[in-house]
Amino acid sequence: MSRASWARRQLPRITRWFSRRAPGRFVASSSTTTSTPSFPLATASTRSAARNSAREAKAALATLDLRPVFHRKETRIRAHVLLCWLSLLLIRIAENATGATWRNLRAELDKLHLGRFTGPAGEVAQRTEITPRQAAIFKAADVAEPPRYVALAPTDAVSA
Repeated sequence: MSRASWARRQLPRITRWFSRRAPGRFVASSSTTTSTPSFPLATASTRSAARNSAREAKAALATLDLRPVFHRKETRIRAHVLLCWLSLLLIRIAENATGATWRNLRAELDKLHLGRFTGPAGEVAQRTEITPRQAAIFKAADVAEPPRYVALAPTDAVSA
């Protein structure tokens, strides 16, 4: 009897034993004999990361307070599908360029804010300082950092 066939027959018994000894934990198993023992675990964690990324993207859309979209015309349906596909493509490009998950990218870039300040001399829109991690994301994605000052609007009558 080969080692693989013996392990296949013993797997249900081992799984039951392990689930009694460590409740709340999972047994990762695979039918392949050519991969390393860590391969099923790595695959499972990759799938988990993909599910989490999809959940994060969905949560980001939920914060926009959008109402359900019910398209009736074919052109609008096609446009909606295209926009969804483009947003997923943008997420994947960002993940591949930086080597980080969308969840981590979004969490780091959410710290970047734009403040509007009004005074007697006028109004200014200024972004927050870029952290080293944000600078690394911009550099890895080959994207220019946003300008420090977005808008300067002096008042018309500045009193001397």
